[in-house]
Amino acid sequence: MGQISIWWRGLTCRQRATFMALGGVGTLPFTVIHARSVFAPYIAAGGLTTWVAWTALGAIYYVIGRTVLDLCRDFLDFLRGEYRIRGGDVSHVSYRRQKAPPYDLLTAPDIGRDFSIWQYALIASILCEVVIGWIALIAVLYVFWRSPYFRDSYFTPYNSALARIFSAFPALLVDMSFLLVVLALGSIVYRRDLGLTPLIQRWLGLSDSYPGQNTSPRWLNELAILIFGRPI
Repeated sequence: MGQISIWWRGLTCRQRATFMALGGVGTLPFTVIHARSVFAPYIAAGGLTTWVAWTALGAIYYVIGRTVLDLCRDFLDFLRGEYRIRGGDVSHVSYRRQKAPPYDLLTAPDIGRDFSIWQYALIASILCEVVIGWIALIAVLYVFWRSPYFRDSYFTPYNSALARIFSAFPALLVDMSFLLVVLALGSIVYRRDLGLTPLIQRWLGLSDSYPGQNTSPRWLNELAILIFGRPI
């Protein structure tokens, strides 16, 4: 574990984001094989239960789809020679905030603190991913504990040790996939902190920001300072 920690600290922030996304894509077997089958009875139930089931399943699909797109962006940036965050090849992000305009301590000359209304709408769409992420996490926890592979592998007696070993492979797939879903969610949050705009929002006109940059509207920061004593 010590060697892994040293290796991880030696990576740049952008490299860490890529490795987290790579881990998140490892959830595809879990998503394709398992998630839909667990929610199928609830989808067929009708009414509010169906809506809740589709919302949970959709959140899982969204997180995995977003992670795949993040890897596509990393690959495209690497081909274009733009594989770095706007702060450069840094390995630490500062989240310092001050209680007066411009509400952060970043001094880069080309920093964009005031976005257009359209860009703020795109930023808000990224913030919605926080809610989607929580839904996906709860849904994955439910799938994990309802998994027939999990129950069969750990609680069903087998006639031979070899049968138990082979039965453990599906359970291991589900267990590891659950952990990788958490890694995919971490990748999304980490990229937001780094200012790496998701691929679709980037195509729609939202540029990257600097790591730790406060991208909230000025009025929202002022309201937050009034209520909480610090900006968003």
